[in-house]
Amino acid sequence: MIVPIKWIKDYLTTHKSPKEIAKSFTEIGLMLDRPISGDVLDLEHRMDRADWLSILGCARDFAAFEDIKFSEPELKSTDLEKKNEVEIHVKSDKVNKFRTRIIKNIQVKESPKFIQERLLDYGLPVINNIVDITNFVMVEYGQPLHAQDIDKFETKEIVLRDSDTGESIQTLDGTTTKLIEGTLVLSESKKPICIGGIVGGLRTGVTEETTNIILDAGNYNQASIRKASRALNIRNETVSRSEKFLSPELVDLAIIRATDLILEFAGGEAFENDDYENYQPTPKKMTLTRERLAKISGEDYYFEKAENIFDRLNYEVISKDENKITVKTPYFRTDIEVEDDLVSDVLRIYGYSKINSQPINNFPPKDITPKILKFQEKVTELLTSLGLDEHITDPFLRFDGNSNRVLLFNSVNSDKDSLRLSIKETLKNAFEYYQKIGKDSFSIFEVGNVYYKKEEELIEERRLGILVNYKDVDENSLEIRKLINAILSSFDINYSFEQSKLGISIKQGNVEIGFFEANYAEFYLDKILHLSKFKTSVVSEFENLSKEDLTFTAHIDASNGEVIEYMKTLNPLIKKINFINEYHNENQRKVTIRFYTAYPEELKKIREELINNTSKKFGVTFY
Repeated sequence: MIVPIKWIKDYLTTHKSPKEIAKSFTEIGLMLDRPISGDVLDLEHRMDRADWLSILGCARDFAAFEDIKFSEPELKSTDLEKKNEVEIHVKSDKVNKFRTRIIKNIQVKESPKFIQERLLDYGLPVINNIVDITNFVMVEYGQPLHAQDIDKFETKEIVLRDSDTGESIQTLDGTTTKLIEGTLVLSESKKPICIGGIVGGLRTGVTEETTNIILDAGNYNQASIRKASRALNIRNETVSRSEKFLSPELVDLAIIRATDLILEFAGGEAFENDDYENYQPTPKKMTLTRERLAKISGEDYYFEKAENIFDRLNYEVISKDENKITVKTPYFRTDIEVEDDLVSDVLRIYGYSKINSQPINNFPPKDITPKILKFQEKVTELLTSLGLDEHITDPFLRFDGNSNRVLLFNSVNSDKDSLRLSIKETLKNAFEYYQKIGKDSFSIFEVGNVYYKKEEELIEERRLGILVNYKDVDENSLEIRKLINAILSSFDINYSFEQSKLGISIKQGNVEIGFFEANYAEFYLDKILHLSKFKTSVVSEFENLSKEDLTFTAHIDASNGEVIEYMKTLNPLIKKINFINEYHNENQRKVTIRFYTAYPEELKKIREELINNTSKKFGVTFY
């Protein structure tokens, strides 16, 4: 949520600096998402709080935390003469409440300076006083509104209905959108003029020639708005609010506030018009107990602070005794469901930083961190120490028809309706970015999940992907091989290479642990974890190992793993054998291995045994 500081100061008085204000917002749950720019805060909205998508909602919680006075805008045009000039017909079950007002003889012109400044600070464009006021009130209250030119109506009616097959609408930005059947629309003369809760239409939009408007505000089924906006691939400020559980009571407040501002800055006369309501307000009553608050907070005395905090947050205290408080929740807090929500509010506004710290008197809890996460941390530390940059990419992409790919049925948008089969599919986006900014040489990696179907079962697998880029193509292959060796040697895993349909398979014996190609390698982390040998934190003895490299030529289809495993059995003085590198030449491969022993005086004898016995058994040639 973008919060211009000058805007929240319209409703409260504070002399704190932007940095201090941001710190207070962080304590109540709205953390700073980006560095402060001027006097504008970009706050991260993690909770399911519809009221935090409004300036008033953010300012109200800030005032409660700081224990300062909070004043909402004065609403004036509460009692207007009613003239039903435009009939409202609701033929959809997606509408909870719909209210309209007629404002005649207005003058469309530039908005007042204070509205322009606040909209521009928030990030919305300035258009004209009517459109700007509806946007201003939407951000202020969190309730979308819509203004239309009545004189452009062919018939004086608005029908709220579900769209039919084949219908389309030209939206305010000039885009023609083909509607999905069943989308809520506002229509006039059987033609859609607005997509309900999503975006307005161009045909009845307000222009400089407009003199008479109908102003509407509606509360709709949030699930239908969310589904339709994603199907139509439309994301905007209106959708981000309409898809939340907005209180229907906001409809009345927002339309009155917008009317007041239009009459003040555009002139004209306002009248009530036809309305619709399929909603009966039922204030929610909740009880906070001393026992529950003490159990979660660790202290008993917070209960004495609760009544004052509820009052600052606009709760109505119905009853109170020494063990419980019963309250009526504010209309705008549609997120309150259970007692722990009340506990959260008390502790947030009291201040988490004020909660007393106490020593732990019992044993530390058992370490239940999964081994794969610890192993992933070791791999990440290793690769960053080697100079690679870590990336975390979005695992979603467009479905390509691959039957093994997992398809999503409620995707964010049509470009992200399935999951990746390989880390490379999404890591390449970071690769392309590096190339775009002109970086010639780089190495990047990602540890993440891939997803695929196997006999109708969903498989989720943890993998490591490494992507390198150098000017010299041969250097790419050499670098990938070096990184493979660095990783597997660090975990004491012998390995070999074999041709496969994915490129070159990396194997430990008969177990495939990854694959690589020209400039990319991918590892199956679960398998590597199973094969790895972790070093203990205490070294009981030290060994100085001598080593020597051997290179042999083998047929292209020969198994390196089988050869290495055989070599390890030839002499008990061999401590370990590691695969080092491999080069292909038509139907032959040159393979380099390295053996280690604690007896340097036996190196020559061991070498001869390896060469003689391996040559006889596998027909390979050493040189």
